[in-house]
Amino acid sequence: MTTTQPITGDISVSDSALLDALHASRHALDQGHSRLGLEHAQVALRLLEPGTPDIQSHQTHRLLAQHLYQLGQLDHALEQAAMALHQATDAGLSSERQDALAMLSLLLLEQGLLEEGLEVALEARELAGQLGGQSRISWAHNRIAVCLGYAGRYAESLEHIQAAHRHALQSEDKATVLSALNNGVAIRIEQAFDALASEQFAEADAMAEAAWPWANEAESMLPALFDSYRHVVTQCNLGELRGLLGAPLEGMERLEQALDRALARGYRRAAVTLKHAQARMSLYQGEHDAAERYIGEALVQTRHSWSKDRARLLKLLVQLHRARHDAIAKAQVEAAMQQWEADRLQLRHRVQHWLHAGS
Repeated sequence: MTTTQPITGDISVSDSALLDALHASRHALDQGHSRLGLEHAQVALRLLEPGTPDIQSHQTHRLLAQHLYQLGQLDHALEQAAMALHQATDAGLSSERQDALAMLSLLLLEQGLLEEGLEVALEARELAGQLGGQSRISWAHNRIAVCLGYAGRYAESLEHIQAAHRHALQSEDKATVLSALNNGVAIRIEQAFDALASEQFAEADAMAEAAWPWANEAESMLPALFDSYRHVVTQCNLGELRGLLGAPLEGMERLEQALDRALARGYRRAAVTLKHAQARMSLYQGEHDAAERYIGEALVQTRHSWSKDRARLLKLLVQLHRARHDAIAKAQVEAAMQQWEADRLQLRHRVQHWLHAGS
């Protein structure tokens, strides 16, 4: 979360309205109310003028990116994050530039651009080291860990998540600690399912058991934060873990409750992640029809997206058709995955345009 630089000098009515909109948007973000927060950020955007202080322009685009991300509008979020980065860079705002880099790395990852996401995350980590601050350094390690985890580089990923957790504890910031815990759990879950796919059952059990204390600690922190979005993320992790640890009914119940909350709040991206979790659990329980239904519902939500979620769903669908020994359907999905790769190349060109616009 960005910090607000003190405003000096006379504040006009317009400036006051802008500050009110920014504060309201940031408060909504802290509470997990992204629809409301987006509305306030859009008000702030309309109030921007040529003489608006650079930091307020940056905060406006940064908040827009964060709310759009949580609402699943990844294309627009990515564009706003790139604008926030340019604003901070041009104005020489080092702290805000580091924040923007961290946000941008997350969005690049979510769009399936792992290499670009990791590159930006490493730059954010270098700048965080120069600026100092335990929370800032923790978030930087956190982003690197997630990028490496989705790339399947689990050993390196866990090293960075341990560093993120260590710095988070030193920062004494609850939101930073919770993020490190949740991402540490998510990385171990991915490693466990990869192990299951390779029939390395003992390793899968070990990863799930290692994740369980972190997941419990994350859940224990929720009452103090009042953040609906983090609640959904934490419950998703717990649901998948219960399934991995031999309690699929409890796991599915947790996932369903988290999905209800995500849909009620408009967290479209989180809802897709939860559908993927339900599908994956169903597949490994041998419930192929249920898995296909969950995948189909989630794919509808990603039909206009280049997101990594779509790639993960297609990969899961290939596994489903392989389990059914349906070679024709499997080939059709593999063709869709090739189209996703082609679309991703187009997105890469668009991202390069956004990143270098005005430079």
